[in-house]
Amino acid sequence: MDYKRAKKFIIDNLSRDIRFHEEGKFDEIGKGYAEYDNEFPRTDHQLMIAWNFWDAWIDERNHGFPCFYSGITKETWPQLAKHIIEKLSKGEKITDPLILSNFVFERKPSLIERIKKFFKKRTT
Repeated sequence: MDYKRAKKFIIDNLSRDIRFHEEGKFDEIGKGYAEYDNEFPRTDHQLMIAWNFWDAWIDERNHGFPCFYSGITKETWPQLAKHIIEKLSKGEKITDPLILSNFVFERKPSLIERIKKFFKKRTT
């Protein structure tokens, strides 16, 4: 999945899930996530924040909204999704502090990068 398609996919799905959440159709939130998890690109930081957010929203829903994420309640999820949609749509950085504190994860080096680093150390 390329960047443009991934951006449209996440915006469309978050928009749909806002509607489901507001209508109380919680079981509908997250449709399509599992089918596209392997395809979704992990190269764009903003898209990854959105993807991590969506994954967490689904997980939170699966557990009955126990407030696993600091500062985020059952009612907060749609508002935060709207912020993500707005920022992605405009090509701007996601700035909401709740989103940034809960869904920005440091990217670990890939296995290939770690192996290269390991062998580089051993040969020097």
